[in-house]
Amino acid sequence: MLNDLHPNIYLITGKVQEGKTTFLSELVEQLKKEELRITGFLSRGFFANGERTGFTLENLNTGEQVPMATVEEREGWLKFRRFYFNPMAFKLGEKWVSSGLSQRPDLVVIDEVGPLELEEKGWWNVLKVLEGRVDVMQLWIVRDQSIPAVKKKWNIYEENIFLIKSTDPSKLSEALRRKLINDEANNYQSDDASN
Repeated sequence: MLNDLHPNIYLITGKVQEGKTTFLSELVEQLKKEELRITGFLSRGFFANGERTGFTLENLNTGEQVPMATVEEREGWLKFRRFYFNPMAFKLGEKWVSSGLSQRPDLVVIDEVGPLELEEKGWWNVLKVLEGRVDVMQLWIVRDQSIPAVKKKWNIYEENIFLIKSTDPSKLSEALRRKLINDEANNYQSDDASN
């Protein structure tokens, strides 16, 4: 855990099945229109008979998808609560983020951080890398009941938490873009002062 508050981790939150991933997908599309370099992934849910039965992991750069979790038992997959998680999806997601970080992105997207990560599973390895990266803006999806624990564990500013039901994606897109511009200007001035 970091000793100081992390200035560049932003949390998008809401209730289970409230539309967090849909909100984040819209936000990412708006930021891409602004020509921001974005890496990371979305976890898109799928349903049968009105019930969520699994997730597909989607690479934000390539659109590549891989099965992430299912309610159906799968040999070799990690059982956590009612889902079975594909260990290869976690490895692939780590690879996507690692590869994306080498390209110096403006933004890293993680969908989602929750109970698995709080038990040091799931995206834990990715988050350990990212918590030391104050140079990169990050957007994490976190369900509402996990917010207090995630905020505490990763020392996240209260003002960096956005509820989807009271946040407009276009306004958040503009605020994040302005922050990136300000951060770049500050870094440029710091580089000039050290020369």
